[in-house]
Amino acid sequence: MTRALLGSPLARVLLLGALVLVLQIPACMIGELGRERAQARDDAVAEVGMHWGGRQELIGPLLVVPYIVWGRDDKGRNVINESGHFVFTPERLQIAAATEVEARQRGLFRIPVYRSTVTLTGRFAAPATLAATLHRGAAVQWDGAQLVARLADVHAVDSAAPLLWDRQAFSFEPGSGPLGGNGLHASLATLAADRPAAFEMSLAFRGSGGLYFAPAGLETTVSLSSPWPDPAFLGAWLPTRREVGPQGFTAGWSVPFVARGLPAAWKQGMVSEEQLRGALFGVDFLTPVDPYRMSERSLKYWPLFVGLAFLVVWLFEVLGASPVHPIQYLMVGVALCLFYLLELSLAEHLGFGLAYLLASAAVTLQVGLYSRSALQGRRPLLMLAATASLYALLYLLLRQDDYALLIGSASLFAVLSVVMYLTRRVRWSGDSGQALAGQ
Repeated sequence: MTRALLGSPLARVLLLGALVLVLQIPACMIGELGRERAQARDDAVAEVGMHWGGRQELIGPLLVVPYIVWGRDDKGRNVINESGHFVFTPERLQIAAATEVEARQRGLFRIPVYRSTVTLTGRFAAPATLAATLHRGAAVQWDGAQLVARLADVHAVDSAAPLLWDRQAFSFEPGSGPLGGNGLHASLATLAADRPAAFEMSLAFRGSGGLYFAPAGLETTVSLSSPWPDPAFLGAWLPTRREVGPQGFTAGWSVPFVARGLPAAWKQGMVSEEQLRGALFGVDFLTPVDPYRMSERSLKYWPLFVGLAFLVVWLFEVLGASPVHPIQYLMVGVALCLFYLLELSLAEHLGFGLAYLLASAAVTLQVGLYSRSALQGRRPLLMLAATASLYALLYLLLRQDDYALLIGSASLFAVLSVVMYLTRRVRWSGDSGQALAGQ
C-alpha cells in the first residue's frame, strides 16, 4: 500500500514540489550575490561621481535682492522689523545644452560620464514692480542684488563665461550667495530696478548619472542633445518633442508658468528646497542593458521555470513508463540554478545578451546530455528542445516589459492545456502511473 502510494503520479508531483522549494535556497543565494554585485557597481558609480562629478541639477538663474522693513519701538526709534531677501524668477528662460557622454571603466564596470555646455538666455521683468507686490513699503537694497545659479556638484564646473546683464559683463563667484548651497553668483551692483533686463550666461561642467533642470522662468524652454543612444527622460515633465536613435538623441521641454507650481517672486524661505527640487526634469544616461537588473528579473521567474522543466521530465516519466529518480530531478534543478550564476558572471564581461545566449546554450546542452541516462529513444532530444524553448520564452519575457504578463499567462494556459490533454488517462492513484487501459 505504501509503495503503491509513493509510486503514484500524485506522490511524484508532491515530491517534485518539495524539490522546487528546496532549490529555492541556492536560487536565493544567487539573488543575494547579484544584489551584492549591483551594490559594488553602485559604489563604483559613487566613486566616479565623487571625482568626476555626480548627478547635476541646475536651478536658476534667480535674482536675489536684500530688503529691510523698518519700524519704530516704544521710544520712537527706528528698528528693523524684518529683513531678508526677495527672489525673482525670469519672465522668459531658454536653456540650450549639448552633452558629450563617454563610458569610464572602473574595474569590471563601465560608467557613463558626461561633459555638458549649457547656455542660458532670457529676460527679467522690472524687479521693482514685483518687489512692491511682495511687501509694500520695504526698503529694497538694489545695490546688493545678485544673480544666482544653483548647481548640485559645483566642483565639477570647468568654466563659467562672464554674465551678460543688460549688455554689461559681470564675473561669477563661487557659492549661491544668500540662498546658500552649491552654485555660482554674480553681484549686480549697478542693477536698474525700474526696467527689464536681458541676460546671457554659459556654463561648462562635468557630471554622471543624469542632468536635470528647474523651470526657473515664467516661460521655460529647454533643448538638450547628446550622442548617447539610451536616455531615460524623467522628472516632473516629459519632453514635448524627442528623437532617439543609434546616433544619439535630441529632446525639448516647454513649461508654462501656470504649470510649474512656483510664484513669479517670493520672500526667501517661502519656497522650500523640496519644492524647487520637486520641479526638476531632465534625463538619465543609462547603460544599454543593466545585467544586474535583468538577472534579478530573470530570477523572479525561477520557481515557474524549474517547475516547467520538472513537468516536462515528469510527463516523459508518466507517459513513457520511464522511471526517473528524484536525485536525477535534483541534478537537473541544480543545473538550472547554475544558469543564473553563469548568466550573472558572464554578463559582467560580455553584456547581458551574449551572456544569456552562452549560459542558456551551455545548460541546455548539459541537461540534454544528462537526460540520456534517464530517458530512452528520442526523449533526450525532446528534453533538449523543451529546455531551449523554456530559455527562449524566458528571454522573451525579459525583453518584452509591456507584454510580459500577456505572454506569460498565455504560455501557462497553453502548457496547462497540453498537460491536461496528455494526462487525461493517467491513473493518479495507481502504482505505475500508466494510462488507463482500454480508454
